[in-house]
Order: sequence, then C-alpha cells, then structure tokens
Amino acid sequence: MIRQSWLAMFGLCTLLAAQGVWAVPITIDAGAYVSGTEVGDTYEGITLSHVTFTEAGRQSSAVYAHGCTPGARGCDALGTTMFGWQKANGKAFSSWNSNAGLIGNCLQQLHADCYSQPQHLLEVTFERATDFIQFYSTQETDSPWAWAFDAAGNLLSLMPRLIIDQRGQQSLELSSEAGNISRVLLAGNDGYSIVNSISYNNAAGTTTVPEPETLALMMMGLIGATVATRVRRRASS
Repeated sequence: MIRQSWLAMFGLCTLLAAQGVWAVPITIDAGAYVSGTEVGDTYEGITLSHVTFTEAGRQSSAVYAHGCTPGARGCDALGTTMFGWQKANGKAFSSWNSNAGLIGNCLQQLHADCYSQPQHLLEVTFERATDFIQFYSTQETDSPWAWAFDAAGNLLSLMPRLIIDQRGQQSLELSSEAGNISRVLLAGNDGYSIVNSISYNNAAGTTTVPEPETLALMMMGLIGATVATRVRRRASS
C-alpha cells in the first residue's frame, strides 16, 4: 500500500507540473485546403485577416488558401498552397507587402510613402496570448517582417528571427518570454512575404501551477493517509 501511495503521489505532482507548460506548437497549413477556400475563422483560438492600409484608413477582409498557378514565377519552388487574399477583380494574390522603410510607420499610418500604393498585411489574432509564432515559406521572400501587439494594443519590442535554409526555404519567428503576443501583423519591410504555413503555441489549455506550499501540503496529506492505513492494518491483525 505504501508503494502504491507513493506512486500515486508522484504521478499527481508530475501531472500538476506538466499542466503549467506551453502546449506543443500547432501548425496551420494552407496546403490542407482547396484553392479559393476562405480560412480566416477555420482554426480554433486564432483568426486570420487580410488588412489593407490606404489613405482612406484601415480595412479588413477575408484570407483564402491559394494554389500556385502552373507556369507562374516561383511556382515550381513553392509546389504547395499559400495564404493570400482576393483582388478587386477577383484574382488571387499571395504576397503580403509594405512600403514602410521605417518599421511600424505604415501600421501607425505616419509615413507618406505608405500610401503610394495600398499596403497588404496578414493579421493573426489570438483569443489567448501566446509566447511563440512562426511564419513559414517554401521559398525565400523579400525582407519579411512582423509586428507583435499585446492585448491592450501596445506594440511589443520583439525582434523577428529570420531563418533561411540551404534549400531557400524561410521562416520568420517571434518569441516572448512574457507570453503576451495577442496580435501579429506580417508583411515585407520594403518588400513582400509569402506564407505557406503558420505555427504557434496554443495557450488555451494551460493552467496555473500550484504553489510549492500547496504541493507540500498535498504530499503530507498522502503520507498521512498512507501511515493511517498501515496503523489500521496492524491494529486489525
């Protein structure tokens, strides 16, 4: 009985500790959908939007999965489906672009060059803040950049990490030790960015880890129950 109680106690403490860590990253891939499928509200806990900045202000619209058109530039390199948006003429477009030479100026609408042509950005909004997000592209794109905001709308001072492998495939990552990333805007910084998939840590299943004092009391209670059971058995024998 003592051995079983100690095993139960160890398992309970391990389970409680594990509940406090971030979940395994979730990946959403445009390639899982037929070209032209609207995917903005497809994923639980996360929303994708196409944001356009013009002189008239900010407008939001849907995000779609777009296949690579055979014969198009870069199609063979991509070989998959990308997140994108629909032009006014109904044609698909998969690049997210910004003319802001100074980071964040287009987002804050403070730079005249932002309006030389409309700015098209991919917006990712989380129901619960996360500590990590990664944008992946199967080809190298032009000066991608991402801006992160907390739940109050404050711009976070996070530096995106750009990784390009030997095959020319590219990922852009944002991490926050505070776990306070609630919204992200992605585009090229004086260029364009293509997104094939997005990975992020889902914080929806996390819980607070009990304080050490609470765990100690639980352990003492289990030990006490074990001792009491042993005493009763001796008395009955």
